[in-house]
Amino acid sequence: FYQSHTPPPEILVSHAPDEAALLAEALQLHTRYAIDIRTPERGDKRRLMEQLSASAETLLAQVMMERASVASHLSRLTEIFGLRAQPSRIEVYDNSHTMGTNAIGAFIVATPDGFDKRSYRSFTIKDAAGDDDYGMMREVMRRRFKNSATHDDPERHESSFPDLLLI
Repeated sequence: FYQSHTPPPEILVSHAPDEAALLAEALQLHTRYAIDIRTPERGDKRRLMEQLSASAETLLAQVMMERASVASHLSRLTEIFGLRAQPSRIEVYDNSHTMGTNAIGAFIVATPDGFDKRSYRSFTIKDAAGDDDYGMMREVMRRRFKNSATHDDPERHESSFPDLLLI
């Protein structure tokens, strides 16, 4: 975190790191002031650390439950569809229009970590008529996968090839 942010003069931690002095010295290389890394033992700062630790434990438990739930759903989905392996990327597609106008197509992405909202995409339908659902989906598929065969790059979310499509 502190590689891209300026550290404050005082860093409070719930548990003292093994090399606190060395860590403080390393952080101090990018500042003009001394850095103090310490574990508060009493008072308001101690109570604050206890509250933050309790909040972190609650959040961690929640994240672990969500991941277990996603893993369970993926296992069930793999079983239902008779897949050889659990999918790591699922894309779900849909079209929408208002009585044949304002046509759009969109997809959402699910991964073992949950929904990947950064990978969601929508397409303004250009070629197909707004009341032609199959034509709209064909256009979305063509636009989504037009470069996939030659430019599959895992760093670019939009070109990552899905393991499962739901339409």
